[in-house]
Amino acid sequence: MTHDDLFILGTELGGPYCGLWQAPDEVTQLYPPSVGEPDDNDWPSEPRFAMEKSLPGLVVPDFINNAFGYLMVSGAAKALLVEHTKEPIEWLSFKVVNHKGVTLPDTYWVANVLVKLACVDVAASNCRDDALYPGTFNLIRDLHLDYGAIPEDARIFRLSVFPRKIVIHRSIKEEIERRGLKGATFSPPTGRVKS
Repeated sequence: MTHDDLFILGTELGGPYCGLWQAPDEVTQLYPPSVGEPDDNDWPSEPRFAMEKSLPGLVVPDFINNAFGYLMVSGAAKALLVEHTKEPIEWLSFKVVNHKGVTLPDTYWVANVLVKLACVDVAASNCRDDALYPGTFNLIRDLHLDYGAIPEDARIFRLSVFPRKIVIHRSIKEEIERRGLKGATFSPPTGRVKS
């Protein structure tokens, strides 16, 4: 595994795409799915996330920008991840409410990636501790990975010391592009990374 094989998965903000920035009242435990902790049956039945009113975009992309640190995806993106990854992912369903207050018919998913790899070279990376969650960071000014700590067959995982960040293998990026899925961004796993 080398630098060229991995990407930090992110989401596009703005343009034609909506964003989900406010949690429904019934989602009382926001933290677990943002850092790869199992939900423990706290996730409500299809909570309704409203499109952020300050963003004019109406299109729900396959990878949805949100304020919770979740990997929020469409059914098409879920199908891709189910087909091309072997890592355990907890799937939490939700609905999207548009700017007019109408609940859209499609079901969307929080992909709670449960695998965390201890692959950040902390000594070489310039990190800032997260005061709320000891043992993790909320900013890495110069990310360096220990590629020897990453299994060759890894396709999707979280950084154990920065679990809000999801890393994907190049093959997943290429499949997202091949299928024409929208809303995903891909950054190299180096340099400045913040939550």
